[in-house]
Amino acid sequence: MRIQVLDSTLRDGALGEGVHFTIDDKLRLTLELDRFGIDFIEAGWPATSLEDAEFFRQARSLQLNHARLSAYGGVRSRIEPLLDAATPVVTVFAGVEDIDAIAHGVRRLKGEGRHVIFLAKSFFDSFRANHYLALRMLEAAKSGGADVLSLCDTAGGSLPGRIAEVCREVRKRFDGVLGIHAHNDGGLAVANTLAAVEAGFTQVEGCMNGYGERCGCANLATIVADLELKLGHQVVGPKKLAGLTALARTIAGAVGKPLDSRAPFVGSGAFPHGHGEPVGNIPERSDQNQPAGPPFEVSSYEVRTRVVGRTQPLSEASVTLVLNGDVLTGAAQGVGPLEALDLALRETISPLFPSVGRFWLRDYRVRVLDRLAGTAAKVLVDVDWEDGERVWTTSGMSENILSASWEALVEAIYQELARDPKEFRATPDTSWAV
Repeated sequence: MRIQVLDSTLRDGALGEGVHFTIDDKLRLTLELDRFGIDFIEAGWPATSLEDAEFFRQARSLQLNHARLSAYGGVRSRIEPLLDAATPVVTVFAGVEDIDAIAHGVRRLKGEGRHVIFLAKSFFDSFRANHYLALRMLEAAKSGGADVLSLCDTAGGSLPGRIAEVCREVRKRFDGVLGIHAHNDGGLAVANTLAAVEAGFTQVEGCMNGYGERCGCANLATIVADLELKLGHQVVGPKKLAGLTALARTIAGAVGKPLDSRAPFVGSGAFPHGHGEPVGNIPERSDQNQPAGPPFEVSSYEVRTRVVGRTQPLSEASVTLVLNGDVLTGAAQGVGPLEALDLALRETISPLFPSVGRFWLRDYRVRVLDRLAGTAAKVLVDVDWEDGERVWTTSGMSENILSASWEALVEAIYQELARDPKEFRATPDTSWAV
């Protein structure tokens, strides 16, 4: 079954503690989400945020290949900011207290040519209190022409069995696309989302890495992987799913926090499947996996930067690796320490793994994690890489900016080698190193 995905990382996710996206972050992440295959990107609430309104203005120049942008707002809010956002999709929310305004609000947006996703606020709690009024809310939205009816577990307190029961009842009464938007206050947002799909719902909503207000929203990274790998649904497809780990890390980097190592499917502790291997390569039965480990070990590295008078700085780096018991060394010069290390590392392993020469640095970012520590503060380094077909991000964290950069560089090499572990040339004669 084809399942649509609405990603609210840039809107609901931005409400999480310590989470803030700049306009540039949002523009860049919109392209990444589009490249991954997300159907709808809910990117802001223009009626309440001038920054969101400016984002939508700048986003008009984005060339999206698949995703459609959505602005967000209330059914009783002014319609002008939603229309000014000029998005093809609008997500409009309301509760049972807004029943008298729902049909008119939806109808007006439809009259302006928008694809309307109606988000029923606190639906499951409302259904428990008065199922008649809760269903009337959906009927009003449907009569106004809503394209999607999405049920929100706003307080995040429902259990999967109850979610499934209510969703089956709604599915019996309404045709068309039904969606689920679950919050994670009870730790069950992913389970509740999957329960809704099992009940016949065909649109899932949430945030990458589970970001969101309070305890967060349903983690789309987990949901997409579960739907594709465990339940056999079509979401983004196997080829794009292989980029899930890279996407999760890219978004974590924009937030300024390292990706949780315990994150399902995308965390470094998930499955013994090797260092940074794309989630799409994980077999259905993880108990059949054997620890692959990184293809090489770093024995040591050294970098020096020399400046004489007014001359251009020159950095020199050397790298020593161990591969299958053999010692490999390489050295290179660069305009800066990162380039010197990059060239030295590639020179060392490219005779064995030619693929490491097929990607390059696209962007480099540093964030201070402990501003009270001054120049001794721990930093998070995020490096974007590309190979002409895909873009991915690796990260490193340390009190030493060079060490953090080195971690990100080595992780990029590991990820590239994990894509094609069969590409390996025989180890050259290194007897001179013995």
